[in-house]
Parts: sequence; C-alpha cells; structure tokens
Amino acid sequence: MDLHLEEQRDRAIWKLTLACAVLAAVGILLTSCTVAPPVVHPKTVNYVGNSENGGVISLGPGNKGPAVVTQEWVKAYAVLAKKYGKDLTPPVKPGDGVLPQPNGTFTVDLEHLSDANVMATLQRSGIAP
Repeated sequence: MDLHLEEQRDRAIWKLTLACAVLAAVGILLTSCTVAPPVVHPKTVNYVGNSENGGVISLGPGNKGPAVVTQEWVKAYAVLAKKYGKDLTPPVKPGDGVLPQPNGTFTVDLEHLSDANVMATLQRSGIAP
C-alpha cells in the first residue's frame, strides 16, 4: 500500500510540475506579444493651393521636425489660429512656431503642426470657437 501511495504522489507532483511549466510558457508568450496601432490614412486628399499635401512638404530629418511647409499652409494656420488659437492650451497666435526660410518655404515645430491639425479638425467638425 505504501508503494501505491508513493506512485500517486509522484504522479501528482509530475502533473503539477507540467501544469506550472505550461502556465509559464503561456505567460511568456502572452507578455512577448505586441499590438501595433493601426495606420490611419486620410480619406480625401488635402489641397492647399495646388499641392495635394496640405501644404506640408516634409516632416524634417527623420520625420522628427521641424516640418517644412508652404506659404499657403502658413496663411491657413494664421486663419485657424485667429479663430481657435485662444481655445488651445497653451494658446496659439498666428505665426507661433513658424520660421521663414531663404528658399520661400517655412519651418514649423511639430508642436505647432499638431496644433494646426487640432484646429483644422475643430473647423471641419463645425465646432464654434
């Protein structure tokens, strides 16, 4: 009888060890998974002047700013800033973050480029200032 109980105990220990190993493997697999955010593509082309790029020529070296924008973008930004700039935190005025370049383009830091996108979204959504 002693031998039978010892076999049952050994089998129980083996089953418990196997269960722990399976749980550990599942835990490792679950923690190593990552979920990439979806890439959102605009549904329509954004024209500013004759360009289809919304006036943004580039996002700068390595897409880390400052962004290079057209004169039309700067004009649209000024209109948006007059309308919605006081509602942002911190408030935005026309020309904030924009620097003229010798070649006729402008640079804008990514914070103010983002502010312009927020203000454009407010305008498209019909939200009054």
